[in-house]
Amino acid sequence: MSIDVSSYMPTKIICGRGCVKQNAKVFKTLGNRAVIVTGALSAVRSGALDDAVAALSECGIEYVIYDKITENPYTSSCFECAGLARTFGAEFVLGIGGGSPMDAAKAVSVYLNNPEFVSPSDIFEKPRGEVRYPVVLIGVSAGTGSEVTAVSVLTDSRDGRKKSVRGDDCCAAVSFCDFGYTRSLPRGFTVSTALDAFAHATESFFASTSNRLSELYAREALSLVVPEMDKLNKGEDPDDAARENLYMASIFAGLAINITGTCFPHTLGYTLTEIYHIPHGRACTAFAGAFLERAWEFLPEKTGAYLAACGTPKAELIKMIDVLTDVRIEASDEDIKKYYPRWEGKINSFLHSPGGFTADDAAAVFAVI
Repeated sequence: MSIDVSSYMPTKIICGRGCVKQNAKVFKTLGNRAVIVTGALSAVRSGALDDAVAALSECGIEYVIYDKITENPYTSSCFECAGLARTFGAEFVLGIGGGSPMDAAKAVSVYLNNPEFVSPSDIFEKPRGEVRYPVVLIGVSAGTGSEVTAVSVLTDSRDGRKKSVRGDDCCAAVSFCDFGYTRSLPRGFTVSTALDAFAHATESFFASTSNRLSELYAREALSLVVPEMDKLNKGEDPDDAARENLYMASIFAGLAINITGTCFPHTLGYTLTEIYHIPHGRACTAFAGAFLERAWEFLPEKTGAYLAACGTPKAELIKMIDVLTDVRIEASDEDIKKYYPRWEGKINSFLHSPGGFTADDAAAVFAVI
């Protein structure tokens, strides 16, 4: 029997408290001018922006800041930022923040790498060239794992739909992972991002594309994140040890989905975020119960290893996820008919799901949220 550990992850990962300042020389290897891509608050509140600016200044690197990235970043903002970077003469892109600024930074690099793109939508529709403008990421939240994935999740400015862009040009050259930056996150955000990491690990573990390596990553993520979810569910505030566990769970889960991709809860979760404005992590775990029931039905041989990694019995796990997620919507039959077209066709996350998944399955699951 062969053991499959097929994977590709070209990102240099630098971990630890103070790792940005301690490794400032890394920036100098990427260029002399940078565009910093971030939002209005998280990079400042966490202290990550100050640390990055200090590191750049130490290396004599000039920079310009674009801080207009919002949650679920729009392609139009990323395109605008690329224009600013091009005018400034930026040689690399530095993304600082949670998943949204990090994914936006990847998109900015793609636009810079492809100057022939004349519209934000070209990122979804045209072939992309080689990487000439590398990306550096500094994460300040613990959930998306964007630091180690070859994916950028963007909102199409034309229709408000969330879509994924995947490829080697969406891999960071370097990612700095310092859990200390997550201290400034409010409790609700910490819960949602923990749920996101849990969703990544769970979906990856049961995906048809999983292999021995992705399962190892997923199990490690689950062993770290589920006990911390239990503490959050009991009302505990995370200390530094908990925040480090949550951050590293996010990284391990990101490494897992970088191999496998995600499954149907993420695609359906996009709809909850777009239409009902449910935060991404909670939007994905709103479908975790339905996903796990299918996993246990179609992949019973993997159930034991999964629950062992979680360290929690089935019933308790489902109850904890439901309480932390706390999503209840009222989607009418007419509403679901409107959503139906986005679930038709060849959708990888559906194809990768246990037992396969169809638009009819999606409608049935969505109707009971």
